[in-house]
Amino acid sequence: FRGLSSSGNLNSPELKREGMKCKFHLLEEISSKRAAYLVIMLFAVAVYSKSFSAGFSGLDDTIIIKNLDAGTEVGFSESFRRDALLSTKGNTFYRPLQGFTYLVDYSILGVAPLPYHVTNLILHILTCMSLFYLLKMLGFDRLISFLMTILFTVHPLFNQAVSWIPGRGDLLIGLFGILSLITLMEYFEKRGFFRLVVHLSMFLLAVFSKETAILFPIIYALVYCFR
Repeated sequence: FRGLSSSGNLNSPELKREGMKCKFHLLEEISSKRAAYLVIMLFAVAVYSKSFSAGFSGLDDTIIIKNLDAGTEVGFSESFRRDALLSTKGNTFYRPLQGFTYLVDYSILGVAPLPYHVTNLILHILTCMSLFYLLKMLGFDRLISFLMTILFTVHPLFNQAVSWIPGRGDLLIGLFGILSLITLMEYFEKRGFFRLVVHLSMFLLAVFSKETAILFPIIYALVYCFR
């Protein structure tokens, strides 16, 4: 306490700078370890866990539940025969992977909204963790990558995708789009047929999540040109 008493002011610029340095070093420590992934998860849960108590919005999700509750058997092949709203009429987009995840949720608790919201949050967490890994692969500083990921995790722009059950297509395409980039960059660095197969699988899953993923090869070409 001598140093504090001799300075005569606990709010001195020197002490403030020391405090900022401590916070900065703490962030660096977190971002440089696996704890960063845990912190990302905790931020996502803190922001979006309130959606667990929400019901269905009445915008498309009730149509999905109605189609699910009409006697659908859980199975991946079934999702390929239905549209994005799990209707056999085929009046909307074709997103079989999105439909498959709904079928899995339905097998857990039927028409209860909780598993659908939990799945959305899990997908968002996995997307954020994948983004953190991708940013580091792209050469960003670990601390910068961590802070950018935290911003992405809690940004209100993604509230609809996470909290609204039919927004799952955006979560899935985001997750598999990022994973396809990660696996593509790993293929460029290390080659190997297996890595190429994994990359193509991630791309196919992204396409089956949302149709706009068909444009991803443009991004792949840019990555190849500027790697």
